[in-house]
Amino acid sequence: DNACVNSPFVHNPGAVDIDGDSLSYSLHPSLGQGGQNIPNYQFPIASNSLTIDNLTGELIWNSPTQLGEHNVAILIEEFRNGIRIGSVLRDIQITVVAGCPPPPVITGVEDTCVIAGEILDFDIMATGTVGSAIDLSATGLPFLLNSPAIFQQTTNPSSSVSGSFVWPTSCDNVRNSPYFVSFKATDNNSGQQSINFLTTTISVIGPAPTNLTTTVQSNSIVLNWDPYLCQQITGFKIYRRQGASGFVPDRCETGLPAAAGFQMKANLSSGNSVTSFLDNNNGLGLIPGEDYCYRIVACFPDGAERIVSDEICAQLRDDVPIITNVSVNNTSTTNGSIFIAWSRPNEFDSIQFPGPYRYLIYRGDQSSSNLALIDSTLSIND
Repeated sequence: DNACVNSPFVHNPGAVDIDGDSLSYSLHPSLGQGGQNIPNYQFPIASNSLTIDNLTGELIWNSPTQLGEHNVAILIEEFRNGIRIGSVLRDIQITVVAGCPPPPVITGVEDTCVIAGEILDFDIMATGTVGSAIDLSATGLPFLLNSPAIFQQTTNPSSSVSGSFVWPTSCDNVRNSPYFVSFKATDNNSGQQSINFLTTTISVIGPAPTNLTTTVQSNSIVLNWDPYLCQQITGFKIYRRQGASGFVPDRCETGLPAAAGFQMKANLSSGNSVTSFLDNNNGLGLIPGEDYCYRIVACFPDGAERIVSDEICAQLRDDVPIITNVSVNNTSTTNGSIFIAWSRPNEFDSIQFPGPYRYLIYRGDQSSSNLALIDSTLSIND
């Protein structure tokens, strides 16, 4: 590439890994013939800094101070599950010249997300010096996949051009780490190339489970939802809280934040075949009258949670009395007293179970399962 003296130079090697492994970039001394170290090698001198973004690979030389040819190498390391499994060392020669036009200005989306199955579509603009001819191009992993992205310059080369990025995503594109696409604008004014880059970060996110419904049973709640769109998921996580949360996730937000107040109640590892869950509080039964609210999240093989479902709430029928208060009034071995209170059931079936009604009160030691009837009431309103 060409650089201009006293002007920032930007470059991106555009490395991709088809397996989806993580890539890390770093600057490295250039090597000589046979991969040998070059005696007295020095990195190119900068008026400010020479850096590379270890995540996106964007190299910024700010700025060259000496005319001529300069060399630096970029080490690209590949990691899988935190383990380094390979690397590539890529050398670049940069020719610093004088009198070149300022680099084009690129504008467009820098950070975005898309729900798997949707089409991601956005425009890129590049503007250079008057009378110049700008060319736009793009590189990145999305162009190499089974459902590839397409980038096309939509205007003829001139001092201001635009391009269209279109990616019809699929469930196969969902992954925990984002995709990087580098857009390159080249200004060919007077035969002196001036170049600039814009790197866009794209997250492809699994969709939320849909049509979550509840069916209330005697002491449990059954959740049902539609078959999940993506086949490759490992299962679902079931979350519950008491009372509505009002939580509304951002478009790119995945999982459930702790601030939403939910607790995970089950981790179903049956792939996408499961579409229901019985919540009976681990066999203890749910409490009538309580407002139970649920959300579910699909999990992919990389372990990351995806967009959470809408919230749905339900209550058990209030058809039994619920003890609401037990207080020790007097502590004594001979004259102790305990006050007990309960809520009146309001939803019992008076046709199937006709009155009259009363409460029977039983008592027993904590260590004993044998309860003795100690009292009864005259009516259900007591």
